[in-house]
Amino acid sequence: MLAQIERGNYYSEKVTGIPGGILLPVGAGPLGVETTRRTPFMDTYYYDWIKSGNIEDEGMFWGQKSNSAYAVVNMSMQFYHTWDEAYTRKVYPFVKGVATFWENYLTREGDRYVIYNDAIHEGTVGTMNPILSLGLVRMVMQTVSDMSALLGVDEEKRTQWQFIKEHLPDYPLQERNGKTVFRYTEKGCDWWDGNTLGIQHIYPAGQIGLNSDPKLLEIAYNTVDEMQRWLDSNGSNSFFPAAVRIGYKPDSILVHLNTYSKHTYPNGFQLNNPHGIENWSTVPNTINEMLCMGHQDIVRVFPVWPRGKDASFHQIRVEGAFLVSGEQKGGAVTSLTLVSEKGRDLTLQNPWKGKKVEITDPVAGKRTVDGDFIKMKTEAGQTYRFAMGK
Repeated sequence: MLAQIERGNYYSEKVTGIPGGILLPVGAGPLGVETTRRTPFMDTYYYDWIKSGNIEDEGMFWGQKSNSAYAVVNMSMQFYHTWDEAYTRKVYPFVKGVATFWENYLTREGDRYVIYNDAIHEGTVGTMNPILSLGLVRMVMQTVSDMSALLGVDEEKRTQWQFIKEHLPDYPLQERNGKTVFRYTEKGCDWWDGNTLGIQHIYPAGQIGLNSDPKLLEIAYNTVDEMQRWLDSNGSNSFFPAAVRIGYKPDSILVHLNTYSKHTYPNGFQLNNPHGIENWSTVPNTINEMLCMGHQDIVRVFPVWPRGKDASFHQIRVEGAFLVSGEQKGGAVTSLTLVSEKGRDLTLQNPWKGKKVEITDPVAGKRTVDGDFIKMKTEAGQTYRFAMGK
């Protein structure tokens, strides 16, 4: 993706008149190769693509402005899971370029920033406020702000980035089968019978989770329940972890994951699916999130795991650069250990609800605390042990 920066700068200025931004089409290959670039072959045999607005200048965009923001997802995840300064410095020019595009492309209307002329699905040209873009732009603005703070650069930009994030439109809604669910756009496509773009603002954009407003969480739950995209050639990899993130029924998730697993090759690639290597992540990512979640600055263990199913895990990496190990037996957490790589502040959801928590702290010593959420300082490289207090 870093090798695509030059093309992203080109399209940002040529297609939208925004210098210094990054706007990318749907195809990116290695070493900066643009795999979907317009050619004489396309002009001859696929002129309808050009006529319908799916090709802009030399790029195959299919109406989407979100490709570059989507490319930030992995960079953002790596950043929040490691807080690695060298990595952050390496990817920051790309993330900042994407943020630059969006802060100039958005239209300010009253108290909100509106996205015009975008597409939720390929070819749905010209839609307004696609729900995926709303989630991705929020993710981009938060990520670029936190990256700049870690690197100590662009301090003067952070207020604007945060302001944009906080003033993007609410996610559009609709009624389906008597339930309030998300609408795919504010104006344009309302629903789609395949893929999972209707929940990707939840995951991988990461904008809704167990600590979100209860009403928003209920709508997210309704949407997952209505979509039921457990076996989707493009979207299973996002649908399963999105279901975990919003607390969907854990037994149901595992049943569907079992069915999904029987529809793959031994390496996890989906049967009869010619593309979609991201589906390799579906099973381990879903299980990891069910066992240990570090989302929304809160570490949770066994958050969406059946109470009656014994399980253990070793050093799952979560946001905050924490490595967490834990075990559940007989419906209760029996051990919990956390290694802090970067010494960041920790908020831990009490695994023993209503009980006190005993912390073995190598720096501050042993102590007992209580509350639904345990907030504490950590030291880089130290290991912390937690047990139910007496």
